[in-house]
Amino acid sequence: MKEVDANGTIIQNGTVLDGLHNFTLLTTLQGVDINVSDITFINGAAPGNDMNNAVNGGAVVNGHKMTVSRCNFYNNIATSQGGAFSNTGELVLHTVDFRHNKAKDAGALASTGASNKRIKMHGKYVTFAHNE
Repeated sequence: MKEVDANGTIIQNGTVLDGLHNFTLLTTLQGVDINVSDITFINGAAPGNDMNNAVNGGAVVNGHKMTVSRCNFYNNIATSQGGAFSNTGELVLHTVDFRHNKAKDAGALASTGASNKRIKMHGKYVTFAHNE
């Protein structure tokens, strides 16, 4: 697994990140604002096993402020919450597709924490389909 430090904008122009059902693909840290666009996140996992003890957020775990634009989340899994995405910060979604993600609770997206943390969905192009 490769670690990348980023503060600001990550634009990958069609990059596909494949976790091979072994690990979470992106985790943000407290105090880091990040913008992510044009990425497909597939086969991310939070299996809660010896190799990866994470149980929430198969593809992405957001702990601060994140904007996601024109991204796809497909076939990600989590043992507990948020098959594709676990959010405890502020999240803005623009043209995002969540399909075939799975978790015990909130197959596609779980958002927990303080009541002032929220999800904003802009436009009519945030799709949730076939998540369990």
